[in-house]
Amino acid sequence: MKMRIVPRVIFNTVEEIELGKVIHYKPAFADGIALIADANGLTTLNAVASLLNCDLERIKQISVLTNEKNQCYAMPEVEERTLIFSPIQKDDEDPLFNIMKVMGCAEFERISILNYTNYNLIIEEFPAGDIECVLRVMNTSTGDDIPNKIIFDIDARYLNELNQCLRDIGQ
Repeated sequence: MKMRIVPRVIFNTVEEIELGKVIHYKPAFADGIALIADANGLTTLNAVASLLNCDLERIKQISVLTNEKNQCYAMPEVEERTLIFSPIQKDDEDPLFNIMKVMGCAEFERISILNYTNYNLIIEEFPAGDIECVLRVMNTSTGDDIPNKIIFDIDARYLNELNQCLRDIGQ
């Protein structure tokens, strides 16, 4: 069975686009949320943590650990969801490293629907190569087909480009 990748269009506010920061997060119907482990300032992680009433000190601790160890970590049972923290990607780093770890963590945690938030606000130009790499990994099913659905958040300004990447990988 092929994993379904479903784009979820995120309409950022003018302020978010101008600042390059996420202020608001609207939850998707998913039992897992993949987030970049950046707890400094106005980030998707902090918007999610605020919405789900998370312990912000614990969020910061897990974020630091995630980036120090360059590993993914899961924080289960947050309002019936599991948060998956992935390290901040370094400029010269292949996105394959992080997405493989995110997908492995999602499989280990038995997440069936994963909300992937990494591209909900794109600050510079559309990272076509990175996104296509991520989509190809997501499109490769595992033995258990877990997760079986990815809700892929995409900045509304780049929906056409994401759809082209999805066509390129045969979705």
